Amino acid sequence: MKNLIFLLLIIISSVSYGQSKKKINTRLRNELKVMNLAYDSIYSVYTDQSKQLAGVYKAIVTGMLDLKTKREQAQLTLEKVFTLHRQLKALGFDSNTLVDLREMKNFDLSEYKVNLAEEKALTTPHPYKVTYDTLMLKEWKVDIQNERIKAQLLVFKNAIVLTKEEVKSKSEAFQHLKPISFTVDSLNTWYDNSLKITSENYRVLKNKMDELKENYRLKGPKGFSEAYRQQFPDIHNIADGRPPVVRDYDYETMYGSRDEVFVPAPPAPQKLPKSAADEIYEYVDEPASFPGGMDALKKYLMENINYPQTAKDAGISGKVYLKFVVSSNGTISNVKVMRGVADCPECDKEALRVVKNMPNWVPGKNKGKSVNSFLNLPVQFKP
Repeated sequence: MKNLIFLLLIIISSVSYGQSKKKINTRLRNELKVMNLAYDSIYSVYTDQSKQLAGVYKAIVTGMLDLKTKREQAQLTLEKVFTLHRQLKALGFDSNTLVDLREMKNFDLSEYKVNLAEEKALTTPHPYKVTYDTLMLKEWKVDIQNERIKAQLLVFKNAIVLTKEEVKSKSEAFQHLKPISFTVDSLNTWYDNSLKITSENYRVLKNKMDELKENYRLKGPKGFSEAYRQQFPDIHNIADGRPPVVRDYDYETMYGSRDEVFVPAPPAPQKLPKSAADEIYEYVDEPASFPGGMDALKKYLMENINYPQTAKDAGISGKVYLKFVVSSNGTISNVKVMRGVADCPECDKEALRVVKNMPNWVPGKNKGKSVNSFLNLPVQFKP
């Protein structure tokens, strides 16, 4: 009898324990569903913030590239405006009557830089998302299911804490990038306006320069200053019945284009030579050439020209056009500046020095015979 009672107690306890495990399993499963929803919710916020942050970051990077392009365009146009201003000033014309250069001198074209390395790392979402499939529990006993669900609940809890921290970090990064984005947009608008102003000023000054050139062509050269001849050497360059000199020394080969064709004025009338051997030819069958050819000449100029520091500091660039004589034995003489760089006498002196120190040239020839000949050479100064 006692044994029967003991057996019944064991059976009742086992049933109660089994029912308890099932109740725990049901509770744990409900907790898992709630925890999973909570995690999905915070992860959705995290993903949205990641996309928003990535969009702002991309807009800033794109805007920075636009800023660089616009800055270069504005700088180039501004340099052209000031070059025209100097040229008009040399001709005796006050550019300030047409455009207000004082405002342009205050343009701040400095490059805007910002470090985005930290924010870039925050623009990418986690490569993984915590998931859990409850269907996988069916193959396990209830007590094992409960243990696995408890472990998964802990995973979700940790993931929620971590994701909340990431959301906070992305929110702080966005607050950091937001004013930068506004600044980049504002600078782009500013450069658009600056480029518009400088382009319009350039157009006005260029039209005035063209007007003075046409006036000089129609009414000159008498009554005009020497500055006009220096500025417009391709006009009124016929003297003593001689045709105008129209050939530069391989200008197109040296500088790649003929956008700025230079036709120098003729030299002062020469005394008649004592003999045919002393005659200097404007035109020859075979022009004089630098020993080694064009590449050797370009190398010589690059290695020997010292760009004056004063010109560098002032941002001055340009070409010095020289004319000289190459004798029948290749020596150089009578080196003259036909047109210099505006506001840079140091550039003219440096070009004279470099040309005078050149090695002997291969002389020009007429009918196969070496003769004395004139030669025109542009020497470029640029940073």
